[in-house]
Amino acid sequence: MKNLRKTKESKGITLVALVVTIIVLLILAGITIAMLTGENGIINRAFQAKEATEYAQIEEEVALAWTEVQAEKVIENLSQEETADYLEEVLRQND
Repeated sequence: MKNLRKTKESKGITLVALVVTIIVLLILAGITIAMLTGENGIINRAFQAKEATEYAQIEEEVALAWTEVQAEKVIENLSQEETADYLEEVLRQND
């Protein structure tokens, strides 16, 4: 009789531990998904960082092209129309 009681108690404790473990795992999974997909989540931040990087890269290319045009204008003494044409040419080369 003593052995039967121990076995039933052990199975009961094991089942409770299993249920508690599953509930804890479900809560952790929910928190993880919320952190990934939330309004301020990792995925949204990655997209924002990508867009900001692309925008900054374009700004840098335009600034570099403008600096090149200004230098060429001083060296070659270009007119305003020639300067605009040269700027278009430089920007096309950078694409």
